[in-house]
Amino acid sequence: MKSIRNRLTIWLLSGLGILWLAASAGIYVSVRHSLLKSIDAELAVDSRILRFAARGDDDADDQQRPGRLQDRTPDYDDSDGDAFFQLWQTDGTPSSKSASLGDLDLLFPGSAVRPEPVFSNQIL
Repeated sequence: MKSIRNRLTIWLLSGLGILWLAASAGIYVSVRHSLLKSIDAELAVDSRILRFAARGDDDADDQQRPGRLQDRTPDYDDSDGDAFFQLWQTDGTPSSKSASLGDLDLLFPGSAVRPEPVFSNQIL
């Protein structure tokens, strides 16, 4: 014969386990979502800087502002660095890339020209 205490203990532990798993899943999804949004925001800022730096300054004196893209974005100039970028022309030919990429090339994200930057995960 099963006692009420044993049944109650099993039901309470099972219920608390299910609640714990649901809360853990909710926290995981929430934190992952906020981290991805944070990373996307940082990438968007970097893409604006790179877009500005790649455009260059025709009006500026060469002595006042650096002309090379790597001079304007020193974070990407380290050959052992872990930050990468690559810029393409509208036809898909590479126009510029970070020194941290070395001889590697990133995959072209698509043929459509978009006003907003395109982020993708790639394996180097």
